[in-house]
Amino acid sequence: MQSACVLLRTSMRDSFTYLNGYRDVTTSELDALIVLGQETIQSLQKELDTRQAPAEHKKSTSFTECTEKLRNSMENIKILGRLDAMGTKLAASAATVLKTKTNKREGRIYQTFLRDIHRQCGPEQVVLCAAALGKQRVVCLNDKERTWLVEYVKSRAVIFASPVLDAVAQECQIPERDVVTGEILAEIFNELFLHIIGDDRLEEHNSHPCQEDGQTDVPSKEDDNASKKQKVKDMGDGGVTPRESEAEVQQHADVIPSERRIEYRYSEAPIALIPYLGEILTPAMQTSNQWKWERQLEGSTTDCLNLLSPKNRNQDISITIVVGFKAGMQLVDRFQLLPR
Repeated sequence: MQSACVLLRTSMRDSFTYLNGYRDVTTSELDALIVLGQETIQSLQKELDTRQAPAEHKKSTSFTECTEKLRNSMENIKILGRLDAMGTKLAASAATVLKTKTNKREGRIYQTFLRDIHRQCGPEQVVLCAAALGKQRVVCLNDKERTWLVEYVKSRAVIFASPVLDAVAQECQIPERDVVTGEILAEIFNELFLHIIGDDRLEEHNSHPCQEDGQTDVPSKEDDNASKKQKVKDMGDGGVTPRESEAEVQQHADVIPSERRIEYRYSEAPIALIPYLGEILTPAMQTSNQWKWERQLEGSTTDCLNLLSPKNRNQDISITIVVGFKAGMQLVDRFQLLPR
C-alpha cells in the first residue's frame, strides 16, 4: 500500500514532491507553496484535534449523559416556558450550596462545580445545571470531565439561556456574577485568584470569628460595637440600614472559602513606572493557572482580563488581570508596590 504523500504543482511542473527538488519553480511560486503548506498543516492539526477530542469525551458514559440531560432540559424549558417542580427545588438547593460551607467531600465537589459554572457562565446556567444534573451526576464525574462540562456549558451559554432560568435565579437569590458592590467586589477578586492563592495559612480579612485548634477567638464587646459604628459610618448616604449591611457581609463571608481570601492588597505605584506596565502584564498573565487551564481546553478567549463597569457613568471602571503568583510578586517588586 502506498504511503501518504503531499503532491506539489506549479505552472511548469505537475505532480512532484519536495524530494524531487524545485527546478523550474519561480520564487513567487515558492512563496505560494509555503503559504499553502502552512494552511495544510493547520487544517490537518485541526482535523486531528477534532477527531481526538470526541474520543476522549466518549470514554465516559456519565459525561455524555450529562450533556444530553442539559440539552433535554433546555428543550423542555423552551417548549413549556417553565421549570418543573423538581428542577425548581434543585435550583433552590444549589443556591444554598453556593453560600454554605461544607466539609463533606461530595458537597465540596458539587459546590466547586457550581461556583465554576457561576464564575464562567452565570446564574442562569447554575439553575440549568442544578435542575438538569443534580448533585450525584456531577460528583460521579472525574475532575477532567467536570472541567469539560464547564467548558461545554460555557461554549453554549447563549443557547443555555432563557428568561425562565433568569427568573428562577432571581427567585433563588443567586447573585449576578458581575455585581460590583461592597463585599461582592472582594468576592470577585478572590474568585479571580482562586487558582493562584491556595495556601491554607492565609489570614482572613473582614471575616467573622474563626475556630482553630479547638479554640475560638471571640472579639470583645467594645471591639464589636466599634466595628458596628464603623460600618454605619462607611455606609454614608447609601440608603442601607446597619442590619442589612451586616447581613450582606455575613452572607458573602460565608460564600468565600478561607483559602480564597486575599492576604494582602498592594498599591501606591510610582507614577514614573506606569508606562512600563504594558510590557510586563501580558507575559505575567500567561503564567496564571487560569490561562493555562483555558489553553488546555483550546478556547479562543480568556477570562484573565475582566472589566467591571458601574451603573453610574461618573464612576471609574475597574480592570482586573489574573497573573501567576510568582509573576505577580515580581510585579510588586519592580513597581515598588506597598501593602495596605
